[in-house]
Amino acid sequence: MKILWDIDGTLLDFKKSEYVSLKTLLKENNISLTDDLLSEYLIINKKYWKNIENGRIERTRALEDRFKDFFQFINRQDINCQAFNYQYQKSLSKNTFLEKHALNTLALCQNHEQYVVTNGSKIAQQGKLESTGIQLFIKQSFISEEIGYEKPHISFFDYVKKMTDYDCNQTIIIGDSLTSDIKGGINADILTCWYNPEGILNETDIIPDYQISSLLEVKQIVG
Repeated sequence: MKILWDIDGTLLDFKKSEYVSLKTLLKENNISLTDDLLSEYLIINKKYWKNIENGRIERTRALEDRFKDFFQFINRQDINCQAFNYQYQKSLSKNTFLEKHALNTLALCQNHEQYVVTNGSKIAQQGKLESTGIQLFIKQSFISEEIGYEKPHISFFDYVKKMTDYDCNQTIIIGDSLTSDIKGGINADILTCWYNPEGILNETDIIPDYQISSLLEVKQIVG
């Protein structure tokens, strides 16, 4: 079986990486990251990523505009959003934290071909793979910035299929996002596994083939 891994929120604790990177860069600009400011940023960021996934806005513009909106909210329009986003991507590539059992699960699944399928910038995502050791278990990584399409767009998965020659009945995507990973897998007609460690209630019409709360459960699914 071929396994397509999402990384942010699945193999990596993105929330922690996001917090550390934001806190560090904002501090350099004399801004303290309070809980209220973090909540506001997360609301803005979620809105832009939803628009990216739906194809309503180009990714680079969205990633910069989210900071434009955020800095307007805190009345700090003096900060260059393009430069800040670049530094943020670099920081994300270095401030990486593995999800529990991530490397162990990758090792247990070495009898299968494992790939990374991720939305984001090359500078951030490639750095994460190298700094965490995930790269050692992965045959190839597919990053949306390089492909030109984001998950869940079918063109993203068409490209992955072309490069890996995967069999839809013998391929599974594992990720934490219903709207990106699971919807994308359904669009591509492959098996889907929703990583849901917090036990979030699925109130959407996006139904995965499998749902897990621990990465160790993956081995039971793929064999």
